[in-house]
Amino acid sequence: MSTILILTHSEDDTASMVIEHLKRMKVSHKRFNTDQFQKSVGLSINLDSRGGLQGRYHFPDGDIDFREIGIIWNRRVKEPVPQETFNDPGVRDWAMQETKHALYNSFTLINAPIVNPFENNERIKFNKLIQMKRASEVGFEVPRTCLTNRPETALDFCTLNGQDEMIILKKIRKGLVTLKNGRRL
Repeated sequence: MSTILILTHSEDDTASMVIEHLKRMKVSHKRFNTDQFQKSVGLSINLDSRGGLQGRYHFPDGDIDFREIGIIWNRRVKEPVPQETFNDPGVRDWAMQETKHALYNSFTLINAPIVNPFENNERIKFNKLIQMKRASEVGFEVPRTCLTNRPETALDFCTLNGQDEMIILKKIRKGLVTLKNGRRL
């Protein structure tokens, strides 16, 4: 049975909800918190002289061979957190770049379809308006939305037609804010 490889990060609560659903459906899946790459997740790739490729991710609870991956869900890739083993900032930066590129290169070597291809995902990942527009185009109901840096426009939007509606404020780039006391909103 092929496995869904879910590329996400340690703080992605939405991926957790989808994973619970996959568990209930008994669908083979593997969560890959990319921020844990090199810290607790390893990688081995071998290429023979004829171009034959073998790749494996090494997770704390077991390995997964690239050939076992039937589909990749590119949910929310985060860069790996650098290890604290390098004191020199130049060496640390070099190691971080090498780690990041090894990780990203590994994704391109898996012979499986990708939901949210990397190039497309990078272009639209923080563009809530285009995401909502596309959702509407395929039949989802989306709320009235206003993006502005003008207080009077925001006020007009909130009082449009005198309706008493709940107003939701959403950041453009990131949905969670961590306060000084550690509380997440």
